[in-house]
Order: sequence, then C-alpha cells, then structure tokens
Amino acid sequence: MICQVESSVSPPPVESEEMANIVASAWELERDAARLARGITAPCSWGNIFEQSREIVRLSIYWPAPLRAGWRDNSKIATCAAALQSAARALDCVSLRATTGGHSAREAGLWAACAFALGGNFPSACVVLKRTFPRLDVNSALVPLASQRSWNDGSAALIAAFAPTLAPLVADQSAFAARVADGALNDEDDNWLSLLQAEVSPQWFELAVASFEGARALSTLRAFDERGGSLRGHLWSELLSRRVPLLLPPQKVALERGFLECDAGAIAALPPGTGKTWLGEMFLFESLARADVNLTDEQSSPIGVFLVPYVALGRGVATALKKHARGLGVDVRIWLSGEGDEADLPTTPTIIVATPERFDGAWRADPTLSARLCGVVVDEAHLVADGARGARLETLIARLKMADVRLLLLSAATGDAEALGQWIGAPTQLQLHSSWTPTARRLAFWRQNGVLEWHGELAGHGLTPLGKTFLPWPRRELRAGDSWVQMQKQEGAVWGNVAHLARIRWEEQGGAVLCLCATRRGVRQLARALMSAFPEQTEANGARAQALSLIETRHRTLLPLARLLRHGIAWHSAALPSDLRALIERAVSEGEIRALASTRTLAEGVDLPWNQTILADWLSWSERGWQPMESGLFRNIAGRCGRAGAFTEGDTFIFDNPLGPSQWTAPDVRAGVQRAQFLEAPRHAPPSALQCLEGENLSPAITATWESGLTALLAWHNSERGPLDINELADAFYLSGRDHARWDEALQHVLDAWLLGEWAVLESDGRWTSTARGQALARADLSPQTASRLLDALASLPRRAPQSSDDAATINAQLWHVLQNVPEADNASLWAPRSKFPVRPADLTLVARDWLEGVPVATMFAALPRVRESKGFPGETALSAWLDGENDAGHKMDDTDADWTQQFDRFGDWTRSSLGTWSPRLWRACAALSPLVTSRPDLKSWEWSRFAARFAGGISTDWAVAALRLNAPGGRETLATWGRFWPFPPTASDPLGLAPLVQDEENALTRAETAFAQSLHEVGGAFCARGTSIKALRDWLWARAGVTK
Repeated sequence: MICQVESSVSPPPVESEEMANIVASAWELERDAARLARGITAPCSWGNIFEQSREIVRLSIYWPAPLRAGWRDNSKIATCAAALQSAARALDCVSLRATTGGHSAREAGLWAACAFALGGNFPSACVVLKRTFPRLDVNSALVPLASQRSWNDGSAALIAAFAPTLAPLVADQSAFAARVADGALNDEDDNWLSLLQAEVSPQWFELAVASFEGARALSTLRAFDERGGSLRGHLWSELLSRRVPLLLPPQKVALERGFLECDAGAIAALPPGTGKTWLGEMFLFESLARADVNLTDEQSSPIGVFLVPYVALGRGVATALKKHARGLGVDVRIWLSGEGDEADLPTTPTIIVATPERFDGAWRADPTLSARLCGVVVDEAHLVADGARGARLETLIARLKMADVRLLLLSAATGDAEALGQWIGAPTQLQLHSSWTPTARRLAFWRQNGVLEWHGELAGHGLTPLGKTFLPWPRRELRAGDSWVQMQKQEGAVWGNVAHLARIRWEEQGGAVLCLCATRRGVRQLARALMSAFPEQTEANGARAQALSLIETRHRTLLPLARLLRHGIAWHSAALPSDLRALIERAVSEGEIRALASTRTLAEGVDLPWNQTILADWLSWSERGWQPMESGLFRNIAGRCGRAGAFTEGDTFIFDNPLGPSQWTAPDVRAGVQRAQFLEAPRHAPPSALQCLEGENLSPAITATWESGLTALLAWHNSERGPLDINELADAFYLSGRDHARWDEALQHVLDAWLLGEWAVLESDGRWTSTARGQALARADLSPQTASRLLDALASLPRRAPQSSDDAATINAQLWHVLQNVPEADNASLWAPRSKFPVRPADLTLVARDWLEGVPVATMFAALPRVRESKGFPGETALSAWLDGENDAGHKMDDTDADWTQQFDRFGDWTRSSLGTWSPRLWRACAALSPLVTSRPDLKSWEWSRFAARFAGGISTDWAVAALRLNAPGGRETLATWGRFWPFPPTASDPLGLAPLVQDEENALTRAETAFAQSLHEVGGAFCARGTSIKALRDWLWARAGVTK
C-alpha cells in the first residue's frame, strides 16, 4: 500500500528524556509566539519559531495517530498530543504575519494546518486553510475522506474532493487537477496517491498521508461502524449533511470508553467548544434505539429528554436534534418558555428539549412517565449549586436515579467530574474530564496604570504569564469608591475606557467584540459608549435589518437600540423580547455586529463567534452583596471566546474596574483578589444548593423547592414502586455525599413537615407513604406550608367560576393577596411597605386583566397609576414620546434611582416571572389541591388548567394558547388579537381550527378573511406597526391550511 509511509526515522519512546525535551520545547515555542503576537519581547525570533515548530511537526509524522491526537487514556500520550498542539499554535501565529523570518504566510499556514490536522484538531486546521486559501471548500473535502471505511473502498470520492485541497501543495495546480479528472476516477485504489506522490515533495506527501490517516482515525463513520447499532446508517448520512464527518479527540475518548452504551450514569466535564452537546444528542439517539428494540408492542414509545437551563441554549439544541433526526423516525419536541404542551405526550419515539421546571411539572402530573424514559441528558449539571433552581435540579436527578433512567451529565464549568460522577453511579471510565480545547485562550488584565498583563493557556497547561504591554486608559480619573453615588458619577469613565479597548481590539483583530456588564443599566450605557467609539457602519443586511424592522413595527420603546444597530452595535439582555434577542444573535453569527454589550446571559451556553471578550464588571451582585465573579462561571465565559471552527484563538480582557466595595476594589487588594479568583482558583466540585446558608437556616426559596422535590419523589415512588424506605434516599442525593450533617438536618425538616400537615404517614415497618393530600401536594409543586395557605385561600373564593379575563384577574389578585411573600412567588418588592416598584398591590387586577388580553407590555406599564402620576415625565405628551422610543434615559420616576427605562425593565421581568410563571404555577396548584377543599366541591369543576395556560402565554383564548405553543409568528399581542376574532373553534385534533379551510367548506375563507380584517382594524390598520404582524400571522395560517389566495 503506497499510503504506508516508509521511513528509517522512529519516534522516541513516550517516557524518554528526548520526548520530554520535545514537549518542553513546544510549550516554549507556543508561549514565545503568543508573546510576539501581542508585542511582548520573547527570546525566540519568528524565524526560529517557524523552524523549530516545523521540526516538531516533521517528527510527529512518525508518531502513532493516538499519540498525536491524544485520545488514548494515557497521561503521557496526552502530553505528547499537547506538544503537537503547541507547535501548531506557534505556526498559526507565524502564518498571521505577512512575512516572518523569510517564510511566507502561505507556507506557514500550510504547516500550521497540517500540524493541527495531525493532532486531530480539524476545526482549527480548516480555519487556517480557509484563511490561507479563501476559495477552498475545506469542509466539503473532509466529508468523502471520513466516509471511507478503509483505503480499499475506492478513491473516486477522495480524488474528486481532495484535488482542490491538495492543489496548493502542487507546483502546477491546473495540470494536476486535469490529470486527476482525466484518468484517475476509475483507477485502482491508490493511483491518486501515486499521482500526488509524483507531483509533490516527499515531506509534503508524508504530511498529507499522515493527516489523512489521522482523519480516518477520527472518522465519525468508522466510530459508528466499530460500534454497530441500528442508528448508524441514517444518522451517518445526517451527520454528513451537516458536515460533521470527524470527531474531536474528547469525543473519540468518550465513544471508546462506551459513553453511548453505558447502563450506568456518565459525566463529561469538557471545556466549551469540545462537542459536549453532540455527545448528548448521540446518547439520546442510542437510548431510543435500545429502548425501541426492548419495548413490546403493548408498551408505549420511548422518550429521551435533553434538559437545558436556558431557553436560548435549548432552542439551539433542538435545532441540531431536528436536523440529525431526519429519517430516523424520531420526533423532537420543545418544552421551553411558552412553547410545547406537556399534556400532549408523544406516541412515537421522541426527544424532548426542556427546562428542568417544565419537565418536572410534566412528570409530577403523570408519574407513569418514568416508564417511558430511556435516557436523560442534563446540560450545565454544575448548576446543582444554583439556589432554588439547583435544589430542583438535584431532587429531579435523584428521582431519575431512583427510576433507573440512563443519565448523562454535561458541564463546562466544573473542575471535578469525580464528585458528580460518583453521585450518579458513573464508573471511573465514564467520568470524562479533559482540558483539551480546539482554540487557544489568552487572558489579560487591563490595569489602571495602562499595563496589560497577559497570561496564556498553553496546550496541556493552565494559565501561565506571558508578559506585559502598555495601553493607557483614555479616562484615568477613576477612583475606588463603594457608595452608589460615587459609582454612578464615575460610570461614564468606565464605559468610555471599555469602549476604547473594544475599538482597538476590533481594529487589530477583527471579529465581534463581546463586552459583559453586571447590570442592564450598565449594558445600555456601555452600548452608547461603543456607538460613539466605533465608526459608522454600512447599510444593514440580513438579521440586523430584520431586527431594525421588528423594533420599528412592534417594539418602538426600543428605538434607541435601533440607532445602535444602524452603527453595527447592539446590547443584549433577558429584558429584550425573545424574537428580537434571536435576531441579534443571528446578526452576530452573520458578522453584522461589531461590538455587543450584554449581561452574562449571552456568554453562558450560547455558541456565538466571539474572538474578543471584555469583562467590564468583574464584581457582580448576589444575595451576599457585591462579590467577585465565581471562578467556574468566569471559566465558562472565557471558554466561549474563540469559537471552534471560526477562530484558532480567543482573548479575554478583565477591565480593572475600581468601582465597588472597598474590600474588593481598594488599590492595595484589587489585583490580588482578581488573580486569586481568575488565575489561581482551584477547580473544585460544585456544592449542593442546600449547602448555601443564610445565617443558620437555609434560604426559604431553597427550602421550599427542596420540600416540594422530596414530596414529588415520595409520590412517584409510592405510585410506581410502593412505600419508601427513607434510608434509600441517601444514595440518591448529591447533598448526602457532600455534607451528611446538612443532609440529615434537611431531611428531618421535610419529614416533620409531612407529618405535621398529614401529607404522608410513617408505616409500622418504618417506610413512608403519601396520603391523598400528599399526592395532590406533589402535583401542586408547592411546599407544604404554601399549600396549606392556598387551601385556606381556595375555601374563601367566590362561588362563581371564572368565565372571562376579568374574572380570572380578580381571582388571581385574591390568591396573590393571601399568598403574599411565599418563597415560591419571588415578588417581595410588590408587598414591601415603602416599595418604589411601579406596581402596587391595588394594581394587580388591572395588570392581570391586561396581561390576559394580550395588551403590549409597554402599554401595560404606561397605564399603571404610579407611572401616570410620576413627576419624571409630566403629561401625556411625554408619556407618548417615551412609548414611541424617545427620551432614552435620564428621566427619573419620582424619588427612585432608576429612570423609566430601568423601571420598565423591572416591570417586564415581573410580568414574565410573576404573571407568566408564578400565576400559571399557582393556578395549576389550585387544580391539584381543589379536590381537598371539602367545603367547596364546586372548585373541582373550575377550569384551572385552562386559565393556567392563558396566564403562561399572556393571552385570553384557547386558540391563541395553541398558536403560541406552535411558535406562531407575531408574539402574544398579535395572537391575542387574532384569537378574539377567529371564527372556527379549535379542537384537540385541530388546535388552530383550520379544518374548515383545509376542507374548503363553503364561506370558510370569507369568514377567515373577515377575521383578518377585524384584527387589522383592532390594531389600527394594515400599515401600522402591529398590522404587519397580523399580516405575517395570516400568511402563516394560510400556509398551514394550504390556502393559496
């Protein structure tokens, strides 16, 4: 076989002194290259870096493929692989210089690409090749290579794809391509290699063959062939269609260790950009295949679940799953925000992408769901430490463990896979923790004296010092101050400095710059500073143009953001409407945004092409006051800078912001705190949320979630397994292994609550059983104390069942008044005696009614008595101007510290969390608990669940609820308007009431067009802002019904 490179050179033994010297030399070369690239003096010149790095690459040709890429479970092998990564990164830095040491950027780029490919880092290899040869379609070339199971399967596809890829190595490119096309397509297997060997130098031929062998070793097809399985054929074709032909080394390790086939739990603690989500997808596909084989015809179809903490992350996962699932007979559903319906469980093999809250609620409602669960992936599993959400996640995973469901935990932030792995029963080989990343990450502190302190994360090493450069702050008048007044007065200087750095980095490096702030107020102010610092942008295209149109037609209070977008600048936070957030994220991916100011929500879990990240606020607010950003969160944020496949490295800057409490920001302590938190912090396992204390007691919200979660576990166990031996719980919970004393205390607290409220009984054999009250409490998803208060409230409700939005709003306000300050509600600001919150308790009925009627949130805000009475913007004219996007900031509401925009943000958060989340939860709890109110048998017939769905969507009709779940265009305001006029009643099989249109019934289209006209008239006509959304919804409905008019 000509593909076997014959050479007298043999690699030194892995543990030899010679190999150790090679490894040490490679790390020094990467460090020197990183120094020179940032203007730092280095002992090695560019020419020497090129020559020495090239020699390491030449030598590595003769290493076995596992040694080069490091996917075998051997620390020495991983070290050698890291050395090749370092040489590749050094050559990549050389290639970015036009001419260095007499070597062209083209030659250095070829060597860098080969070095990356030899080490299994094909994402970076492709980036370098695209940069070196812009017209080369590298991704297409990889697909046929990876699809060859062996060199004997024929070379037609290889030749067709690799002729342009290999052409840069050939002296006469056009002649070589012509000879391949004329005579090699039907020749013997290795003729194309013979042809290549005749055209290129021996060293390039050896590099090409070694790279091809490495690619075949990481071939996704070969990995599936070696494993077998019923999913391989269809799944492989879908992976090829998405151009995912090659595995990354950590994925190769996971497959070789048996992650997909495991019966026990598994955990992958990998840095961002290393393919964790892909592993989760394959785990669920394999789970469905295994379950489908094992289930009998009488059993229901299997369900896999992918749990995500954030809606944006979940939508990205669902999009990838839908593409992979084509042709597999697997449905993909979404339970995120207002999308999806938990009551409509699938009847075919399905993967559900859900938040833990939505999935937990569905399982509580139907305990038999566990019998259909074949596998569950938990993304960002380190969030078991995250307050009440962490407590819910821990109790949910404990229930999954006891149900014997296959589990895969994923995390990019935990430094200790062992603790979480032991919790879920994962054997050692299924606890994967790797520091391998496809991109190089660098970190710099920008000190107040203008010094940039550079640190580099070398391949196989942690962060090490690189050196210092100098970039003066344009506004140096900042002084440490911890009073709110001092901080506000100096914020403008902070944003000006950060914007200056962003402009400098954008000019030097290109790509989008992400600037992170601790507050939404800071995000807006920084975005304005960025607009002032950057030159004007060209005409908007793609998603940026769509975002501008959306603001002008549906979100006019955000016209200040439109002015930013026209300059290629934007801001991003959870306060933005979801449709606008999605368009801004798309605009970043399309290269239409140059700099973006954001809260940390965009940096966690969302994969966007940043190569520069600036941390404007290194302190963040928590229940304990201002604290340094948690080190695990910082690693997660920094790890997303430099997206694999788009860049080969990413730089993160920490602005030495002196504003904040003096215990952190005083000049003599600030640098030490930052180094300890961001450079030296040990990587440890996350704590349990129940280890987070407030004084001597647990946080009320954590306690309530813990009690509710244990109640749900007991109810499930009684329903599916029988009475519960409480001693079985210790192995199921993470807290027990982390802090047994706290576990005993927390468990006893719940047991006492169960007995006190008669929610459970202790049987004579020492086991526990839920009472009928306990079963209802589990479905209610409330703590025992809150449920007791709700039962009292239900008994005092009026005798008339709710029929309209007005009725529901009145009952909702009555329930809220009785349950004020319960820990589940999280709306203490509403009830505080001297609260400055814009909503008062007396306004609850008004805002709930407007919410259900689909009134725009900005209009709801402007209608609040406190807003209308405010002296900050006197008169209707000023209020109308604000609603139309004028007066961006600076106008205060009476004696509050926040301007109208900030107060509107708070109101928007409140409507989503209180009206859109707490109220539906409360009404579903009423549905579960109402049968227990013996004095009010009529309550059982009230349509609690129906109104819960309407509160969740902020809409008043069943039609609008169904349209929202189907992700119809237009948002809640448009759907609410259309739903009031739609003439055809929805049914379970036809939730949008489209059957008359589909069946072309007499006058059906005329009646539907009349509804359209009435909706347009309601919002002000076809040419007003909301009229455009009404027309878009009409087009969507007509397309679903097959109407061509």
